[in-house]
Amino acid sequence: MNSLNRIESLLQKLLDEWKLQREEAKKAAARDPLLDTQTTMFMLRVGERTLYNYVSRGKLVCEKRGMANFYRESSVLALLNKGKKPPVV
Repeated sequence: MNSLNRIESLLQKLLDEWKLQREEAKKAAARDPLLDTQTTMFMLRVGERTLYNYVSRGKLVCEKRGMANFYRESSVLALLNKGKKPPVV
């Protein structure tokens, strides 16, 4: 019976850690919203194929939700800022 109690406590710890990690992921997602494909293509002024190439090369972070792709706003903004030249003073 003692081993069952130990297993139960370990499983409870694992469940608590998983819930905490899930809450942290939700908070992170709230700080870094997801953009749909059309919005991302409009912001970057590129086509769908170029967008796919950016993802495959690791330039954009993409998440699949159901049948749609969504892109992290921070990675889109980073890609936008990377292409800009610093102002000449």
